[in-house]
Amino acid sequence: MLEREGEEWADYWRGENRDKYTKTLLECTKFLCFDQAELVGFIRVREDGPVSVFIMDLLVDKNHREKGYGSALLNHAKEYFPGKDVYVLGASEVYDFYEKLGYTEEGKVYKL
Repeated sequence: MLEREGEEWADYWRGENRDKYTKTLLECTKFLCFDQAELVGFIRVREDGPVSVFIMDLLVDKNHREKGYGSALLNHAKEYFPGKDVYVLGASEVYDFYEKLGYTEEGKVYKL
């Protein structure tokens, strides 16, 4: 699924990064979304102690977007961690998606 997304997700699956990302997946909570037997989306979540969780990745296959799968995955993650604040680490090109769902901006993330 990641490979079909092209260059946007290449850092996750290309070369030695594939093994690194596989290890990362094993250390996080993941939820998968299927349409019939076809994988159409996934979300990767990392807990930060007893207070909050972070959505690290959210991906819905290009051919299955605008069908509610992304928001369903986000809602499931929120329900899975009751009482915890849920934050999304997202790139600027998806800000509109989160705002459309009613999420509010909480600061910024900086890369060192």
